[in-house]
Amino acid sequence: MKIAVCDDNPVFCNQMVQLIRQEEQENGQFDIHVFCSGEKLLEAFEQKLQFDLIFLDIEMGEGITGIETAVRIRQQNQDVMLVFVTAHMNFVFEAFDVQAMQYLLKPIDLQQFQRVFHRCRRKYFDEEYRFPFRIRNDRGQEEILLLMVKNILYIESYLRKLHVYTIYGYNFEMAGKISEMEDLLAAHGFIRPHKSYLVNLKYLRVIESDQILIQVASDQEPVMLPLSRRKREQVKKAFLQYKVDDIAK
Repeated sequence: MKIAVCDDNPVFCNQMVQLIRQEEQENGQFDIHVFCSGEKLLEAFEQKLQFDLIFLDIEMGEGITGIETAVRIRQQNQDVMLVFVTAHMNFVFEAFDVQAMQYLLKPIDLQQFQRVFHRCRRKYFDEEYRFPFRIRNDRGQEEILLLMVKNILYIESYLRKLHVYTIYGYNFEMAGKISEMEDLLAAHGFIRPHKSYLVNLKYLRVIESDQILIQVASDQEPVMLPLSRRKREQVKKAFLQYKVDDIAK
């Protein structure tokens, strides 16, 4: 699990690192990076360094604020977990705008930190679940491909084959029925908006009358998929429940 701590106070950064290390269940479980400003953190993103969880100070002495940093992070990454750290509660509504998971108030209370961190860790490991796909290699031999469900964008049934599209832009095909795949993946945040498609609710952005828009990040091309009329309300309810459950994790 890759974690960033961003605060202009080095003493506080050391404190956060120690608190995180105390939660390790084995050595090296957490890869922790420390940044002294929002600008330094954003530089890391520009260098394609991605994080699973960021502890971000709101009121840094110089440069851009934590809120401004978070806005720019969200433009590049919709999935990273953000936890704001502050001495004041004045910015709580702005935190909702960038989908922050939680606030931590300074000075840090151990029990509050543990509640927040355990919630983030549960969310991370839930999304790390790997699903086995039976595929055939170039020699026609059957192999098992383990793919994290969070990396599946959608699945299409076409010409008696299932085409699995990932968030990385590559796809593969396999034998199978989409109804059977729906039974297996429904518990992991997938919904069937149309008889030929199975979609990861994690990437659903817009629901229209006859189509849906899925998108990995705001700077990537969206994908439009059909939405059948009889599935519209079911998709809306599933999407709302997914968001509620995501907040509660």
